[in-house]
Amino acid sequence: MPSSTLGFNRGEIIDKVLDTLGRTGDVELQTRLRDDINLGQLDFWKRFDWKFGRKNGVQDGLSVTLVAGQGVYTLNTAEIGFEMRVTDIDKLYSVDPQYASVLTRVELREVRMADPMLQQRAFPNCYAAVDKNRIQVWPIPSTTAAGQILYIDGKVMPVFMAADSDYPDIPIEYQDTFIHYMTMLGYKRENDPRWKELLADFEKMIKEDKQNDLREVENNLRMKWPEEELSSGRARDPNAVNWNLMFDD
Repeated sequence: MPSSTLGFNRGEIIDKVLDTLGRTGDVELQTRLRDDINLGQLDFWKRFDWKFGRKNGVQDGLSVTLVAGQGVYTLNTAEIGFEMRVTDIDKLYSVDPQYASVLTRVELREVRMADPMLQQRAFPNCYAAVDKNRIQVWPIPSTTAAGQILYIDGKVMPVFMAADSDYPDIPIEYQDTFIHYMTMLGYKRENDPRWKELLADFEKMIKEDKQNDLREVENNLRMKWPEEELSSGRARDPNAVNWNLMFDD
């Protein structure tokens, strides 16, 4: 039974795929699909351009705690609470009044040219990519900067499902498309030529979902008309009062 907020969990998705394939109860194929579903989710996100309209794919509240003398930080579960790539950072910043600022992204060679021995100590004001999931902050955090927090806004990697009761990191309104995608992968794994037809259908579905997703983003960002902004919660606003009087008996 799907959740009204989270949709289908891993076990339910696999059961639906097996049912479509006519392989209900096939334990071997079920095991194979368990192996496929996490990589399938990752590929689905990539096809969706790593974002969904409700939150623009941005996860906030991730953070790095500065350590005195440590300039390199890894964007993984252990250090920031989520898996992330450097290219998916939207903003790296401090909210402390003393250091409130957004760090500037620079090239690693710029840091090395400015401070070849990495001796400068202060609160960081810029960062550079070391590799796909590590960053170099500069200046290197000083002892007074130790313990300060840098917050990260950015697109995170989907969490892999470890149990059949786990839910995919895919909004409920797009899970039908994801299930169709997993069904296509099931046909392909079984060397059934119909997978090509399902792939063509999936490409149409993902295109429509992207358009709907973009439409939702535009609707959230556009400036509202005055009457759309008015509500009974703004009773002290003269415009709200006049608007609501129109509907009084």
